[in-house]
Amino acid sequence: MLTRTHSLVLAYGQRGETLLRDAAAIADQEAFRFWQLRKSSWVAETVATLRDEVDIETLRTFQRALRPPPGEGEIYEDLSVELEGLRRGLAVLLGLGEQTAKRS
Repeated sequence: MLTRTHSLVLAYGQRGETLLRDAAAIADQEAFRFWQLRKSSWVAETVATLRDEVDIETLRTFQRALRPPPGEGEIYEDLSVELEGLRRGLAVLLGLGEQTAKRS
């Protein structure tokens, strides 16, 4: 039986994976900005939901991983930096998911 925390981590991980896949469809600056807003919303919702479920240091690590340096290049240069941050954030959630699965 999955715990509430494990279920939440899995659900937010799936949403992050969707963001990763959706990045392939970004063709212009407007689509990139919209994707960035969706990513920011996902991060904020993930942190707000998991705040009472997991330790704050894990959430800080998650947030730091997803905060890439400000981009000043072409869209595809900036997108690659954003995607690397998203992958690092998903890795934090994956580790958290493994920890919560052991507690189930």
